[in-house]
Amino acid sequence: MATQIREREVIVADVVRETKDSTTLYLSEDENNPEYKAGQFLTVDPHQFPALERWCLYLEKEKGRKEPVRAYSLASAPHEKYVSFTIKEDPYYPDEDPYPPLLSPLLTFRIPVGTKMTVKGYTGSYIVNDEIASKATTIFHGCAGSGIVPNFSIIKDELHNGSSKKHILIFTNKTWNDIIYREELHSLKKKYPDKLTIIHMITRENNPDLEQFGVRWGRPTIELLQEVIEDPSTTAAFICGPGISSYEKKAAKKKGLELVPKFLETMLKYVDEIGIPKEMIKKESW
Repeated sequence: MATQIREREVIVADVVRETKDSTTLYLSEDENNPEYKAGQFLTVDPHQFPALERWCLYLEKEKGRKEPVRAYSLASAPHEKYVSFTIKEDPYYPDEDPYPPLLSPLLTFRIPVGTKMTVKGYTGSYIVNDEIASKATTIFHGCAGSGIVPNFSIIKDELHNGSSKKHILIFTNKTWNDIIYREELHSLKKKYPDKLTIIHMITRENNPDLEQFGVRWGRPTIELLQEVIEDPSTTAAFICGPGISSYEKKAAKKKGLELVPKFLETMLKYVDEIGIPKEMIKKESW
């Protein structure tokens, strides 16, 4: 199946607030059943929104370059009625980035049903490719925060299509209420108990009552991966979450500082050390 990468005129058919700072937009377009693969993404150009016109001009003057398009992973699976993507408002930490977020606050909080917009898609290699499809018996999903979005698409697609693969999701969030798609994931686990295992890692909350929902406390460890992954040689890993940004790399190099690994770097180290083949490892970060 060849994906069709082009500009698409869409209408926002529905808006669902997932958490206090994340929203899913469901898109309607003229083309019926647009072709894409689970785990791919679309891009959105901020220049199309009148509310951002002055911000674009200001930031472009400050940066000395045009504001780029933003990429957002698809939350939907190809069998679903609408193409959808989930946006989490980017926080602003002046010590880590000199510029405040431009597009994510608008998409998260200020896009009503009926909004017309242009997106470009669909593309991306964060997919179950032919090699993974033929060799893997298990897919391990290591996600943090909005890193769940493309993996949610992949899990739904695999389960819907009757794949024999088992899926193990370790999903890290600050609190129980920060978990995007929490109820949907719980429903999938109930429907496919033999194919989907979910472990929620909570880092800033400790409520023993939540342990009945598969909650553990703290961050993932290599020992946890060794516990849940029976045969790394036949396992594929899809790792998505915050990683060290290019700005942080430049700033650290300028100051002669050593960077502390973030979620992405840590999880990639774990899956490599337990023996998952490099060609079976996929990664995405922001």
